[in-house]
Amino acid sequence: VEPQDVIIIDSGTTTYRFSKYLSRDIEITTLCYTFGILAELRKHSGINIIFSGGYYHPEDQMFTSKENVEFIRGLRANKAFISASGFHRSLGITCIHSHEVENKKAAIASSASRILLMDSSKFGLVRPSYFASLSDIHILVTDSGISKEWRRIVTDAGIQLHIA
Repeated sequence: VEPQDVIIIDSGTTTYRFSKYLSRDIEITTLCYTFGILAELRKHSGINIIFSGGYYHPEDQMFTSKENVEFIRGLRANKAFISASGFHRSLGITCIHSHEVENKKAAIASSASRILLMDSSKFGLVRPSYFASLSDIHILVTDSGISKEWRRIVTDAGIQLHIA
């Protein structure tokens, strides 16, 4: 994340952790749609916050609505930080809750660079709600638990791989 970036932070435990590590004084604009991430971003003096509201889903602290999706689609961002619960070679990128799908698709469509933040336990898993193909992602950040086979699959798909 660079100064003056406009970023979107998706819902999820991994993206929530990411929001906690943003510099406290970096000057950026951030769109989010979960309560936990909103609460975290409030602690950062340099961050301009855009919050898209809607109906509250307590299981993941996410807000959704048709208007919310249109709001996200109307914004343009340098980077979107997306989370997922499943990453499958042929079935794509998935999440658990169907109410997440439209926000995730809108964030991907509105961003120049799409960065998937996902721990290595999600590789090979399929969750019920599909939201993106592997080709929709530019960068994948994961942990060192990723296998050599999955490293190859990710890079063969044209995705830049970063192991943190």
